[in-house]
Amino acid sequence: MPNEADYWQLKWEFARERRRLFKRKLLVCGCFAMTSALLITVCFFHVVLGIAMIKESSMVPRFNEGDMVIYRRLHIPYDRGELVVFHQEQLGYDCIKRIVAVGGDTVDIPGDGQVYLNGEPLSEPYLYMSSTLPRDGIEYPLSVPEGFLFVMGDNREVSLDSRSQEIGLIRENEVLGYLPSD
Repeated sequence: MPNEADYWQLKWEFARERRRLFKRKLLVCGCFAMTSALLITVCFFHVVLGIAMIKESSMVPRFNEGDMVIYRRLHIPYDRGELVVFHQEQLGYDCIKRIVAVGGDTVDIPGDGQVYLNGEPLSEPYLYMSSTLPRDGIEYPLSVPEGFLFVMGDNREVSLDSRSQEIGLIRENEVLGYLPSD
């Protein structure tokens, strides 16, 4: 027959084992919660949002070189005036430019500092430098084929964009995402 000391010893050992099991459950649940949160965050940034670093000054004053931006993915169709992010293989990094023309539009940059879209002067209040000059290799007027975008930076004097053969027209399916307009 167990005595009172044995009873309290067994009760104490049972309580200690319950605490150990509770701590183990708490640790497993905490690890599961943290892993789930990390997985959801990674999926969210892979599917819904993206992060890009500004590597050039072509979007001054809106963005400066070295700025980090969060952009939205999965947006089609694209509209004129929207800012889009795309990866430029020749440059080796993601670029942010403004859509000037979409498929079916005609762009003309005759050299007088004005951009013409479908025969009408384009109003561009967002420009950093007020004149836009053509670059070598692209002949104007230029008809933008369906599925392509004509993009330019807001700081036209330094922007490497669709006016150059290096970048040219951007395929819509190469766009990684977009940023909300001004």
